[in-house]
Amino acid sequence: MSSIIGIITTWKSNGFNIYTENINDDVLIGTQVNPSNFKLLVVGDTYINGAIQITGLTTLNTLIVNGTSTINKLNIINNLNVS
Repeated sequence: MSSIIGIITTWKSNGFNIYTENINDDVLIGTQVNPSNFKLLVVGDTYINGAIQITGLTTLNTLIVNGTSTINKLNIINNLNVS
């Protein structure tokens, strides 16, 4: 499969999934710099339509929830505004 990001050709496809050949690769969207070595780094506004599951420590600067959500554990460091 030809790459979705130009001349890099390390992407593979198996049905509906695309992935890099090397599991150590990081995926960057909207940037060319990854100072914190995240596996997936998206810079810019992002919209996800569907469920998202997160396991592990999650740090959020701003969280806007529209609809039903379940949070099993929540530690609040500064202010909590509920409207």
